[in-house]
Amino acid sequence: MKRLNCRQHLAAFAFTKAACAIAFLLLAISIKAQAKNIYAAPGGSDSNAGTQSQPVATPRKALQLASPGDTIFLRGGRYPMERFLWIDKPNVAISSQSGERALLAGSNTDSQTSPPSIIIVVANNVSLINLDIEGGSYYALKIDLDNNKTTNGVVVKGCRIRNSGRDCVKTFNADNLLIEDCEIGPSGLRDPSNAEGIDSIGSVGVTIRNSFVHDTATTGIYLKGGARDGIVERNRFERCGNSGLLLGQDTDPEYMRDGAKYEAINCVARNNIISAVESAGIGTYSGDNIRFENNTVYDAARKNQAGFYVVTNGRGVPAQRITFKNNIVVILGERPAVFILNLADRLVCDSNIYHAPNASKPFRRETKSTGEQYDAWSFVDWKANMNLDSHSILADPMLEGDLLKPRSGSPAFDNGESLPQVKTDYAGIARPQGSGYDIGAHEGRASGGAASARPKAETTGSESSSETALTRSTALIGGAGFGALAAVAAMAFTRKRGAKNRAIRARRTWSER
Repeated sequence: MKRLNCRQHLAAFAFTKAACAIAFLLLAISIKAQAKNIYAAPGGSDSNAGTQSQPVATPRKALQLASPGDTIFLRGGRYPMERFLWIDKPNVAISSQSGERALLAGSNTDSQTSPPSIIIVVANNVSLINLDIEGGSYYALKIDLDNNKTTNGVVVKGCRIRNSGRDCVKTFNADNLLIEDCEIGPSGLRDPSNAEGIDSIGSVGVTIRNSFVHDTATTGIYLKGGARDGIVERNRFERCGNSGLLLGQDTDPEYMRDGAKYEAINCVARNNIISAVESAGIGTYSGDNIRFENNTVYDAARKNQAGFYVVTNGRGVPAQRITFKNNIVVILGERPAVFILNLADRLVCDSNIYHAPNASKPFRRETKSTGEQYDAWSFVDWKANMNLDSHSILADPMLEGDLLKPRSGSPAFDNGESLPQVKTDYAGIARPQGSGYDIGAHEGRASGGAASARPKAETTGSESSSETALTRSTALIGGAGFGALAAVAAMAFTRKRGAKNRAIRARRTWSER
C-alpha cells in the first residue's frame, strides 16, 4: 500500500473537512427548504392537519406538529392555557396571524388549574412574535433551560406580556436574548412582593429595546446574577412599585453566572424614560463597567432610595467603573437625586441635569469600608468633594407631556457631552441635531424635528414579520460553521422528554431564584 506524504495527508484532511462542512451546510439548507407553516385557530380541531384551511385548535398541538425551522401562525382569539406551553424545539417561531392578535391566557392564582407559566422556552432560536401572553401563577413567560445550561438566540418581539402572578418575564442564562417592541405589565397580581416586569439572571448579550414597561409590582427591569454585555435602550418605564431600571441587583451565590463576582458586567442603559417609580429610578448593585447615558428619570424615589442609586449587593461587593453622563434626574419629593454606597473607585459623572427642589441636600454618599461615614451635600459641595459633574447643571429641565420632552428654553438642549456610542435618541433621531448633544433621552427641540413616540407593542402579526424574526435564527445556522451545525442537527433529532418529566421539571422550585 502506497504511503501518503505530508502534503498529501494535508490535502486529504482539507478535502474531508470541506466535504463535511458542505454536507452540514446542505443539511441546514434542506431544513430551511422543508420549513412549513402550521396554523391554529380557536375554532379549529386538534384532529386537523394544521393547514391554513384545516387549523388545529391549540398551540400545544401545533407545536407537536412543528419541526425545527417551522412557523406556527395563531389566528386571532383566546387560547385558554390550563397547562404551560413547553417549547423545546429549536428554530421554531410562533406568531399571530396577519392583522390579528392571539391571546394565550391562563389563571394567575395559586390553584390546580393555574399553570406556573404560560410559556416556557428551553430551546435555542425560538421566536415569539406579536402574541398576547397573560397570566401564570408565577410567570407569564419563562426562558430557562436548567441550572448551568443556556438558551441562545430567543426573540420576543411585538408581544404584550401581562397580568402575571409574579414576574411577567423570567429568564435564567438566556444568552443573546432579544426583547423588542413589547408591552410588559402589569405584574404581581398574585404575589406583589417579588414581581418584576423583566427579571433576567445570568444572561450574556441580552438586548431589551423599544418596549413599554408599566405597573410592575416591584422593579421594572433588572439584569443581575453575573449578566454580561447587556443593552437596555429606548424603553419607557411608568409606575414601578420598586425601582425602574437596575443593571445589577442582588442574587444568591449559587445562581451567579460562572461564579461571577459582579452582578452586571459591561452593560449599558441609554435613551430610556423612567417616571413615577417608588424607589430608585436607575442604578446598579455591585456592577462593573456599567454605563448610564442619555436617560430621563422623572419623579423617582417617591418612597425610598434615590433617583440615581449605586450600592452593593448582599455580599457587600463594591461597584466599580460606573459612568453616568447626559442624564436628567428630577426628584419631586424629599429623597436625594443621587446616592452612592462604597464605590470601589471614582464615579465618572458629568453633563447631567439634576432637579430636586424639595430636597435640602440631594447628593448623598455613604462609606462603610473603613468605618461608617455618611455625607449629605449640596450640589456645590458634591462637585467639590467628589471632583465630578463639572459640566452638569442644577436646574429645572422643563419637561412636558407623557414622553417628558424638554420644552423651549430647556437647559437640556445642546449642553450634553458628545458620546459617539449614543448615535440616536429615544425615537431613533440622530444625535446631535444642534451644536451639541442634548441631555436626556430626547434629541432636538420640541418645536421641530421628528416627533418622539412611545414604543408600541401593537405591531401587526404577519407571516413576513415572523420570517424576519426567523432570519436571525436561520443566520445562526447558515454561518455557524461545522461545530454549530452539528449541534443544531443533533438538537433537531434529540429524543423528546415525556409529558410527566416535563411537568415535574417545569414545576421545580419556581420561586427559588
